[in-house]
Amino acid sequence: MTLSTIGIILYFFEQMAFISGASLMWSIYRRYRFASHGYMVLSFISWIISSSSRMMLNSMEIIDALLQQAFWIMMNFFLVIGIITTFYSFFYFQYNRMPARANIASLLGGATLLAFCNPDWFELSYISDLGIFIATYDSRINLFAGPLILLFVIVFLLPIYTKYRLATTKEIKHESLSLLIVLSFLLLWAAMSAISSITLVQIIRPFFFAAGWIVWVVLTKRRPLNLIFTQRRFEKVLVMTDSGYPILLYDFETHELDDPSLFSALFSALQSMMKDLMSSSAALKSIYYENKVVTVEKRNEIIFLGIGDEPDTALTVALQVFADNILEKYKTLVSSDGSVIVDLNDDDEIREIIARSFERVIF
Repeated sequence: MTLSTIGIILYFFEQMAFISGASLMWSIYRRYRFASHGYMVLSFISWIISSSSRMMLNSMEIIDALLQQAFWIMMNFFLVIGIITTFYSFFYFQYNRMPARANIASLLGGATLLAFCNPDWFELSYISDLGIFIATYDSRINLFAGPLILLFVIVFLLPIYTKYRLATTKEIKHESLSLLIVLSFLLLWAAMSAISSITLVQIIRPFFFAAGWIVWVVLTKRRPLNLIFTQRRFEKVLVMTDSGYPILLYDFETHELDDPSLFSALFSALQSMMKDLMSSSAALKSIYYENKVVTVEKRNEIIFLGIGDEPDTALTVALQVFADNILEKYKTLVSSDGSVIVDLNDDDEIREIIARSFERVIF
């Protein structure tokens, strides 16, 4: 097997990894609308284009010098764009929003883009025996690439460390630490740049980058929300029919299931607010009621409500998971005439569903 054949095989491995990642992140984003997964879709798409640019360049033995540079610049441009969007994804994992410090990634990432895309800072050469192009870079590239990699490592480790520190079970701790496998592949990919003058390294180096992200895909497939967390809490979770009939009320402060009929006034007030909300085509996820934020999730004729002090995207996701788990356990809660046909008074069973739905997100 020739080295060029190995390069082709690794190229298809890259594409499989990146396409799988983009598809999985998009499916999770469509379901939960969590911004981090949307940014990861952009990351994977950028790497697909980057990998394709490198492959297109290496598939041509004789090519105009300007076109060579164009393909190489495109490869580096989309590689760095993917890394920058990964920064933003992990900022969301950690903060559930885009903090001002994310501007550091923009500035450093933009400088790195200019450095790697400056034709005066690299020189391409073609190895005819192997059918590949390689590049040598100006030493000034390290002024930008080094800090970018360091910042990437910090941003990657931050949510893993935070969730490990806050986790209350060994399972969640181990789940968080498993993501270090991804980082080890990415660091190996970065370290190999120091010996990129070796031809074999030039060919196989992209494998480690793609392998890291295929591990990410596998782990995320198992636990789609494995890095989403928050230290905020709902005060109560309420479930009612869209006609206003109370089904379930759980108090996170007392960890007790309360009789929802005792809160009929609250349900009635919320029901009147729901009418306009549910008839609206806008995808509103929260409303304000008596200085509280009410997070809303509607599934067919069932409305799930989380009441808390502040809007929080991780809590919204947790409420969606709770709705999924309830409806998976109780296939039909409401009959065609709007009456409740399942009694949700089994404390142990409901507690288990609540714990399973919220424990991985709320600490």
